[in-house]
Amino acid sequence: MRTLAFALAAAVLAAGTPLAARTVSVTMPPERQLFKDAPGADLARGKCQTCHSSDYIFTQPPMTKAQWLAEASKMKNVYGAPLEESQLEPIAAYLVTQNGKE
Repeated sequence: MRTLAFALAAAVLAAGTPLAARTVSVTMPPERQLFKDAPGADLARGKCQTCHSSDYIFTQPPMTKAQWLAEASKMKNVYGAPLEESQLEPIAAYLVTQNGKE
């Protein structure tokens, strides 16, 4: 009985494998918000868009430089964003010029 159950489970897994391996293509809508040229734009674009769309980034509430710095630090330290410590301040400085408050 055990052998039959094992054989059945193996057959089910083998039959489902080709379905799981098929390629799926998704077309995303064009982004409405873009990174405007300014010092730090290339860095912010390259690092932030690893995980976030520009629409998502620029629909956040306006934040102070300290708040943007805290957000960038959280992305690095909590979520494992591929950021160097030296990149956090330039990213925050750029984001506050694009979506910041005093």
